[in-house]
Amino acid sequence: MRQRYSKSREELIDKIVQQFIRRARTLERKFFKEATDYLSLELDITGNTVKSTAKNFRKINDGLGIVASEFRDRESFSLVRWIARRLVDISVINRKYFKAQTKVTTKVIKKVEAAQLARIGISVRDGKISISKGSFLRNITDLEPAIQRVKQIAIQQAADGVSLRTLIGEIRTYSKNGGRSLPAHRLEQAAVDSFSIFDRRIGNSYGNELGFRAFVFQGGLIDTSRDFCEQRNNKVFTYAEAEEWKKFDWDGKWPQGG
Repeated sequence: MRQRYSKSREELIDKIVQQFIRRARTLERKFFKEATDYLSLELDITGNTVKSTAKNFRKINDGLGIVASEFRDRESFSLVRWIARRLVDISVINRKYFKAQTKVTTKVIKKVEAAQLARIGISVRDGKISISKGSFLRNITDLEPAIQRVKQIAIQQAADGVSLRTLIGEIRTYSKNGGRSLPAHRLEQAAVDSFSIFDRRIGNSYGNELGFRAFVFQGGLIDTSRDFCEQRNNKVFTYAEAEEWKKFDWDGKWPQGG
């Protein structure tokens, strides 16, 4: 029974991460399409050449900022709601796991689930999931590095007096080869971190309530796993040792400041 639910937890998280990555890449493609569509429609052109004018530079700098803001308000919250539902799914599979292995009470289950979900700004009532305005999840879609790079490319291309086709082509090249600054890349790392860490936190919370003194650090390793995870994977630690980790800092620590 324990192995079944343990495997189910791992399979669920892996499935969620893969679904998240697909959603993040779709979101990224839509963002770049809207940005290039805006530039194609709004930039002033003479013949086939983008004008190197203050008006065009304002359209690039201010207009693209508005495009990004409106896109985020419209598109990213659907992804945030999806994340919240998947975190609730993880809490449910943990509930089944601990009910199968221990004599955990309904009172403890409600306490653990409510506390851990509230920690990231999620509440569930009568099956309805709510996300608080202060939840860091609302800011998980970070378009700023990408939009700043798109602005730089567009302004430089306009200053060079290139064709609109060349300008758009440079942005599309960046969208394919931009690496760490691309929205999907940043979201993919957040996915691997957030779902696995939430699973560990809710499991640790059950352990504390049930009087466990130690736990196994699990979650698996991927190509981009940090040294912190590699050094601890599949090793046993006490809860007192884990509390000390709060003092550490590393790129991608989740939630921010947590």
